[in-house]
Amino acid sequence: TTTPYIVLPLDFHGAQMGDLALVEYNGRKVWAVCGDRGPAGQFGEASPAVAEALGINPDGRSGGVSRGVTYTVFPGSHGARPRDETQLAAFIDSSAPVLLARLNGGAPTMLASGVTSSSL
Repeated sequence: TTTPYIVLPLDFHGAQMGDLALVEYNGRKVWAVCGDRGPAGQFGEASPAVAEALGINPDGRSGGVSRGVTYTVFPGSHGARPRDETQLAAFIDSSAPVLLARLNGGAPTMLASGVTSSSL
């Protein structure tokens, strides 16, 4: 798939499938959708599209990195469910500026209730 998505740990609460996340590594950034649930207590699984955008080897067997990736998840950002990858890309493009404003300049109460960040 060309969809940039991340896997949320089963025990990660507050976010749901379809919420958006900003994923960062070595100065590169990519927006992704929360698209799956995975092992409890473990952030780090993402689609090949996320890995490629971050300059990480996307191979499921030999790729990835052991640390340095930051995930900023925006709970409640899911909106209407896109029907295809084109609609998802448009949704991310229209939502990203609003979410970045919340992260960078929003009121502290908005930041505390709307953003959860986890770093490997």
